[in-house]
Amino acid sequence: MRHDSTPLRTGHAVLLLLALGGAACKASSDGRAPDPDASARVEGLRSLPYVGFSSEKAAAGSGVARHDPKRAYPGLNLYTSRDLCRADLVDMDGRILKTWRDSPCGSWSNAELLPDGSLVVPAVTAKVRGADNRELARHACLLRLGWDGQLVWRSAVAAHHDVELTPSGQLATLTGAWRAIPDYGQGVEVEDHAIALVGQDGMLLEQASLYDLLARNAVGFKLQAVAVTREPGILGRLFGKGSIDLFHSNTVEWMSRPALAARSPIYSPDNVLVTIRHQDTIAIIDWKAKRLVWAWGQGELSGPHDGTLLDNGNILVFDNGLARGWSRVVELDPIAKRILWEYKAPRPTDFFSIARGACQRFPNGNTLITNSDHGQAFEVTPNGEIVWEFLNPLGDDQGRRATIHRMRRYDVDFIDALMTGARPTVEGVPSKKLSK
Repeated sequence: MRHDSTPLRTGHAVLLLLALGGAACKASSDGRAPDPDASARVEGLRSLPYVGFSSEKAAAGSGVARHDPKRAYPGLNLYTSRDLCRADLVDMDGRILKTWRDSPCGSWSNAELLPDGSLVVPAVTAKVRGADNRELARHACLLRLGWDGQLVWRSAVAAHHDVELTPSGQLATLTGAWRAIPDYGQGVEVEDHAIALVGQDGMLLEQASLYDLLARNAVGFKLQAVAVTREPGILGRLFGKGSIDLFHSNTVEWMSRPALAARSPIYSPDNVLVTIRHQDTIAIIDWKAKRLVWAWGQGELSGPHDGTLLDNGNILVFDNGLARGWSRVVELDPIAKRILWEYKAPRPTDFFSIARGACQRFPNGNTLITNSDHGQAFEVTPNGEIVWEFLNPLGDDQGRRATIHRMRRYDVDFIDALMTGARPTVEGVPSKKLSK
């Protein structure tokens, strides 16, 4: 990425200092000396809360900063501004075509546009200071808003991070619960995550614990240690009260590529791909059998987000690079477990999103990358040239640019059908995200 188009890096020094300071409050989850790979720096970065606004000013070069219409892939872009609790649909020139909002407003995560024009998004309905996951969960829900922006339902399912439409017309999301696990700390609860299926009416249908799916497996995957996060306030300071955020899963995707199923069992249409930040892992789970069938990333990825299956059978993933201090996007052959392509900035430290981050592959081979912490999205060619760049024009009352949780590009014809009222039903119809 060209230095003159990258986000300012001044915010990173502050975040790193905060991270190193926060690391002093950490302890090994099982009382032993910390694993060398789980350094104080990485643990400190893991513990930082998601930020809603960057250190850059929203007015500085906002909107579409670069566009090569001959090489950029056409479409319409949906993105969420976390702390503004809004999703915007913009064209390739940055013009806003549609906006969804809701209140009360705490934060929004990854938004998904359904075939009938409704929008679903995991939301938090109250402002929560710091990284207090228990308090976030108390105010978490799953929202569905119509094409007209009106509330369809607000589900009591405490969803977080991601939601997507499955081939069967259900909604797959992530949930969390706290439980005692003897292998992980004495008197400290573990924050366990689950993959959940939700019906069209917002009701929870089924869920399965990630700990139960991953702790015992036949593929040789081992859970790595994660430090205790002390709860904020007097309880944490006086009594050392805390919990272990063992997974911090952030993306779930049904592997709906039936044409690939004959190549390997990992491509079964019953399988689910999940990205797990604190385990540095992307994993594939057989949903019917409720078992882990494939995992990769430990020792290679550091705090990853947004693993997605491509039509060619490879997996694209945003590697935040907490241990390195710079981010990249990699394309992996999951059978050979070999990286085939990566994007990193010419000067790697110019591209670093400590939290969140997303990536999407287009039919022409270009890749859309969300640099979340800096409110930026950009599209690169296979050889790494930037052909489209967007800086979030939205900000707070101090003029700081709003961060982008995720951007996804949708097919123009799909959006045109929604705008003209020619909307299919949701059941069994995939949304038209451009992904190859």
